[in-house]
Amino acid sequence: MADTNMYTTASNTYKTQSQNYFNKKLLATAVELLQMQRLCTLYPLPKNMGTKTVTMFKRKTSGNASDVKELTEGTPDNNWSKTELESLDVTIKQYGDKSKMSDVASYTELFNQLKLETERMGESCALKVDQLIMEEAVKNATQKLYAGGNDFATLKGAEASATNVLSCKKVLAISQLLKKKRAPKFAGGYYVAVLTPEQVYDLQQDADWKNLNVHNRGGKAIYKNEVGEIHGVKILETTAGWVESTAENTLDEAGDIFTGLFMGRDVLGSVDLAGAPSARKPVFIHNNKADKSDPLNQFQTIGWKGFFATKLLQPEWLVTVRTKSLMPNA
Repeated sequence: MADTNMYTTASNTYKTQSQNYFNKKLLATAVELLQMQRLCTLYPLPKNMGTKTVTMFKRKTSGNASDVKELTEGTPDNNWSKTELESLDVTIKQYGDKSKMSDVASYTELFNQLKLETERMGESCALKVDQLIMEEAVKNATQKLYAGGNDFATLKGAEASATNVLSCKKVLAISQLLKKKRAPKFAGGYYVAVLTPEQVYDLQQDADWKNLNVHNRGGKAIYKNEVGEIHGVKILETTAGWVESTAENTLDEAGDIFTGLFMGRDVLGSVDLAGAPSARKPVFIHNNKADKSDPLNQFQTIGWKGFFATKLLQPEWLVTVRTKSLMPNA
């Protein structure tokens, strides 16, 4: 029985390529706008440590004026303070993908199928890493806001309106909340928001957007895909955002509830295995040699693999806001 997952001359796309003359220039692929990986703090796991688990630490205590005591001259003080740390364990996992093509297809192909497979897998790898980080942040967030209500059920049952979409006023409230939590800012003194295209649309429809958006550096953004800056928050757009329909914390790309992430620095951590391929920088393996399973070398394979893990380190410095959207067809 033929392997339906193998690229061969009998595949539908190849038949089309073989029977008709056409321009070999390919249409551009739909590449996602990804943001989450760059916002993570990297924690490498040294090679040959005898473990797949990394223990991270976060500071549980912040500066407190009550720790400072008035001293009495000549009298020893018996008050002591200390910094408390909380340990967080994260175990790295291995991810990968593979594809194969027949020898005849590789000899007669019009396109460089090997190059196409490598490009596609690279995009899939980057998307997977971004999704893992997004899922970790959304599912473990402790500070959750629901536009137009106090819970998921209320938002789910509501029609999209001006009260339950993202606005400049809501961004200001979240920015102030992060300040109240003393969340550290990213380089340049800003918080960062990662929003879906629907949320960016609603924000830019706000009458205050043009007045409050002070993003003016000759069109140059600090972050890739940055769309603006308001109330001390850099607005980043992603096409791989978190969308829900009927169940909270369950991804459904066809849903109508959109989640934006507002965060300070060092909120998320990611782990790579030093000296080994990472899902951030995977190793690609091309095998075109005959072996016992394929003694006549009937097909060749291409694949990638890498280790990766991610962890929400500081949930108090992350705010998720779920909204509806007035964007047409949203």
